[in-house]
Amino acid sequence: MIHNILEGYWFVGSIRWLKCLPGNKVQIGVQIIAPNALAASIAKFANMQEGMKSRAILLPAIPILKQPKTLVTTALGYESRNQVMLDEYQLINANITSVKSKVVLLDTLEASPHFTRFKYTLAEDFYKSTIKTTAKKTSEDTLSLDSDTDFDSIWDDL
Repeated sequence: MIHNILEGYWFVGSIRWLKCLPGNKVQIGVQIIAPNALAASIAKFANMQEGMKSRAILLPAIPILKQPKTLVTTALGYESRNQVMLDEYQLINANITSVKSKVVLLDTLEASPHFTRFKYTLAEDFYKSTIKTTAKKTSEDTLSLDSDTDFDSIWDDL
């Protein structure tokens, strides 16, 4: 991570390659992942109990790059579809405040020996969308003879 003192935010990057050059010189290739980040802690949430906390970094969405908001965690301990308690730390009026929320880790975007980066969403939103998808599939799978249009659509498939 690189801290920009003048602006007060963090650039988050990952070293992608190293090259040794003559004369005891080294070139480093760094990929900037996000122009700013927030400190956070997360803990697995299971059986109505919060587990042991670990450090994490929240990265904002970057719409121009089609990059969703993501959460960087330790390399081990978290997997897609884990429900975790996210504790964001924000600096508001020279005071550090904590905002807790339950989130679900979605797809793994990147995994390395040092960190894992996940897409995430609020648990409430995740479970609402899951219920709607399940209800929609159930209604689509049920053949209804009440409407001729539903029955007529079968002939195209035959």
